[in-house]
Amino acid sequence: MKHAKIGDIWKEARRYNRRSVLSVYIKWSGNPRLSDGELRITHPITIICGENGAGKSSLLHSIFHALVDGSATNEDAYVARPQTGVIEDVIVEVRSAEDENDIVTLHQKEVRAHFTPSEAPRRLTLIDPGMHVPKIIDIVSRDANFNDHIEGVDPKILDTKAIEQLSYVVGRAYDLVEVYEIEGIGPNGSVLPYFIVSSNDAKYDISAMGYGEIASLYVLWSILRATPGTLFLIEEPEAFLSPRSQAALVDVFASYVRERQLTFIVTSHSGAIATRLRYEEIIYTTRSSSRVALHCPARRVDLVSRLGLIPQRPFLIFVEDPVAAIFADALVSNYSTHLAGAVEFAVCNGESEVVGALRLIPHTVRSVVHVGLLDGDQRANGPHELRICYLPGDVPPEKLLHDFLRSHSVRAGASILEVEEDIYVRAAAHADGMNIHDWVHELSKTLNIHFGEILRRIALSWSKTNMEHTREFIACIERLLH
Repeated sequence: MKHAKIGDIWKEARRYNRRSVLSVYIKWSGNPRLSDGELRITHPITIICGENGAGKSSLLHSIFHALVDGSATNEDAYVARPQTGVIEDVIVEVRSAEDENDIVTLHQKEVRAHFTPSEAPRRLTLIDPGMHVPKIIDIVSRDANFNDHIEGVDPKILDTKAIEQLSYVVGRAYDLVEVYEIEGIGPNGSVLPYFIVSSNDAKYDISAMGYGEIASLYVLWSILRATPGTLFLIEEPEAFLSPRSQAALVDVFASYVRERQLTFIVTSHSGAIATRLRYEEIIYTTRSSSRVALHCPARRVDLVSRLGLIPQRPFLIFVEDPVAAIFADALVSNYSTHLAGAVEFAVCNGESEVVGALRLIPHTVRSVVHVGLLDGDQRANGPHELRICYLPGDVPPEKLLHDFLRSHSVRAGASILEVEEDIYVRAAAHADGMNIHDWVHELSKTLNIHFGEILRRIALSWSKTNMEHTREFIACIERLLH
């Protein structure tokens, strides 16, 4: 997986509306580890966080029992906790297999038939790498004749894309990955995956792997063998993984939301994982005496102060005026994977206030990463000792965008603004001769389009025909905000 594509993967996962499982609602009572309550989950990836003993695992296993309703297999019995309490209600919204435009609401018995049908592949998988991986290693290491199990079993070869994802998570370049699926010898008679990999001309099997490498292989193997549309319930996928690998693994989850219409509900203590999620995608659990409370969206202060998660420092850019903010935001949002959606723009009153803000807040302040962004016509005059970038061009952004739009034919100008040609002609005529600062407001009034949206459309069109300048600008911003 390419780092430059990660932002796009998350954007696609969040706006992809063709997932098989669209929402899960459960209501429970009588669980000694949970207060009576209810929960609705609607996001493609949801993280349940909480301190030890706060009920996050109990919540995950309650969701499991609500969906399978006692039909757990031997493999489930190894991972899942016994059911306690009563599932009062469960409602699941799914996309119809026959007509993807049809949304079906399922209730208790229908839910069980959907997730654990009697004569079809299951659509629910519960895995616990922290529990399962040591058991796999123990089974392999204790059997002196383990190679006998492999004989007669044809290995499954991971395709190029899966190998690329595994390499991204583990941080090692793999050439070949083979998986032997051995029936009946895994925990409680389940399938045991036996991995053999090749990397940099070295070939080795599971006996020579560390726990983190096996855990990465195990989770990816579980995803690949699952039925498209499966709901995954995962206990602490960060087990045995470095923070970098934890973040990479949840990136892989996001890629499978669209590729295989998967949905993930995950318990975690990981700051690396939590910082990949939005606050509304995190359920924070707390326990006070015997009462468990669920907080969603999670509060930043809880995740930082109670769980010790490392917050991402906010990116702040001081700009001269609203036009500069709109122009810069259009470029950053569409061309910077690192900064897209993570930047706030502070609009100042001209170049002097931008410089003053930078001098007031020195770059040594670690709680916020900030830079100044001046218009292109300030390039020769800006102070060199401060953290400053410049917008593309050598004129103010409103003039740059004005001149760019007017340099096009009527047809091209109408296309840029996404309006009919006759409407564009009338609006351009009304704006002719106006002060350079007023022309966009006149266009806005005539076209009935917000002036910020007009500037954004022109800016994006400008960037496509000026990619070299766009890349230079993004590189400067990313370098100073690193």
